[in-house]
Amino acid sequence: MSQSATVASFTEADLKKSFRLFMAVVWNHLGLPKPTRTQVLIANYLQYGPSRTIIEAFRGVGKSWITAAFVVWTLWNFPDKKVMIVSASRPRASDFSKFVHRLLNEIPMLSPLKPTSKQLAAGWRWAGDSFDVAPCKPAQMPSMKSLGITGQLAGNRADLIVFDDVEIENNSTTYELRMKLLNTVTTEGESILMPGGRITLLGTPQTHESMYLALEQGEGGRQGYSTRIWPAEYPSREDAIARYRGNLCPTLEADILSGKAQVGDATDPERFPRMELERRKQGMSRSKYALQFLLDTTLNDDNLYPLRVSDLLVTPLTSDKGPGVLAWGNTRESTIQTFHRFRASDPWLKPIYVDDKWIPYENKVMAIDPSGKGADETAWAVVAYLHGYLYVLDAGGLSGGYTDDNYASLLSTAKRFGVAKIVIEENFGGGMAAQLLRQMALKMKSLVDIEEIRSAGQKEMRIIDTLEPVMNRHKLVVDMSLVARDLEAHTLDTSSSGEDKGAKLSALFFQLSHLTRERGALKHDDRIDALSMAVAFFTDSVVRDEVTSRDDWAFNLMMTEWESLVDRATRSDYTLDPKASPQGNSRVSLATSLTRNSPGKLGESRNVLGVKDF
Repeated sequence: MSQSATVASFTEADLKKSFRLFMAVVWNHLGLPKPTRTQVLIANYLQYGPSRTIIEAFRGVGKSWITAAFVVWTLWNFPDKKVMIVSASRPRASDFSKFVHRLLNEIPMLSPLKPTSKQLAAGWRWAGDSFDVAPCKPAQMPSMKSLGITGQLAGNRADLIVFDDVEIENNSTTYELRMKLLNTVTTEGESILMPGGRITLLGTPQTHESMYLALEQGEGGRQGYSTRIWPAEYPSREDAIARYRGNLCPTLEADILSGKAQVGDATDPERFPRMELERRKQGMSRSKYALQFLLDTTLNDDNLYPLRVSDLLVTPLTSDKGPGVLAWGNTRESTIQTFHRFRASDPWLKPIYVDDKWIPYENKVMAIDPSGKGADETAWAVVAYLHGYLYVLDAGGLSGGYTDDNYASLLSTAKRFGVAKIVIEENFGGGMAAQLLRQMALKMKSLVDIEEIRSAGQKEMRIIDTLEPVMNRHKLVVDMSLVARDLEAHTLDTSSSGEDKGAKLSALFFQLSHLTRERGALKHDDRIDALSMAVAFFTDSVVRDEVTSRDDWAFNLMMTEWESLVDRATRSDYTLDPKASPQGNSRVSLATSLTRNSPGKLGESRNVLGVKDF
């Protein structure tokens, strides 16, 4: 039976009852093939889904066309409903509403929705961007209206709000932009929604920190949205949870569980068969294909956020000694399950091996990023160096600017960790911060050396270029208690109602994991800047191979042990007067012999005294 014959058999009651049947009529009118299974699944979710929904479907599936048909069907069933379409730009929203207007004009059975000449003369609206349907009662708001996301949403009223691709690359690259967009959707959207109304979002998330994810999780006391995802390819059973957070369309999930579909099979083979998907994949970058067709933001996040907490080594540390040898590994056993993850693909990891022998740090530094009065903090980080590793012992921030109490606190912290060197950002106040710190050091009789450093270039690029190489080599070790305190402040602040507060934005590891190369990527970057200053201080030291550093330490230790052994071996015959005994110089001669037989290679000199191991 042809589609036309099937469509002709539907009664008006059938079409008003079932949106998917109505969609088939619209597709037939437009000369399109019958709706695919994916399009029918989206149609069913639009009709029967909850009042707050997010529809994520791959590019080209027709989610905007399906939703436009749903708007027509809604007005056909409920002519007094008010619908608002909001897109990233006004032209995009206008195209959506004009398509709805066209369907109302062209489909014969919808002709009762067109205003009569008398109604038009009486002021009924019938423009493409704003119009009334004929059966509706007179009202201040039109039956349908379209706006851009930056337009004036306040003052409007709607029973159904459709946010159509409002999140795009230009308005979601930084945390501040995403928060602004999120607040527009939630605060403005909820304020103009009529009681019992519905909000539906259509789109493709740009990053894992997408507005869609925040809405899904209901962060900051916001109402949680139900998300349904339709990728172009079937994922694995594990990825259905890891990549799509359990929001994969249940029908697709059932196909995977039953074995009807294999990983990589096309989910909509009628319109996008495997060969067509391969053609699309060949014609675009891997990250773009993953984002637009697989709806997988993992790869995109790797590129966008170069600093990953999984590159760190997290272990308990002390203020004076550290392990000389550690080993990094991303395993189930090394994953710290109790720590909050900023992204599902970025776990916190402890070392898979920590040397039992702990050694005094070779050097320590405190870096300070000062601030004036205002929202910025005076941030600091204490970092130690040992055998090619950098150990982050402490970090934090102080509000209130350049006060005596703040500088006294910083100097007390430096003393507590045995820091002999402080580096402080020179850019602030023409060196005023460093001068105030020196005055406080004199007052407290602190002997710490204070050095000003000047930073140049874009801050975000400078921080990433400093930290990324060290982290990629897994040479940055962080005290576990510091991470716990930092995450506790972040978690408490995230769970509070209303806007995100300072603790979350100021948390060191929130800043680290959310920093991008975009200018102004973070609202607050004080603590990550202080950490990068401390790491930069040791850049030359880290370049040294840690194995060479350990061997140098081992050789120096061995020479000390040799001196001690020689001293013990000769002490019984040793006298204060070297002339009194022929053995008087044996200590010197033996030590000289040991030195001459020790060219610096541990393997050539360690058994001179017949001692196999020290």
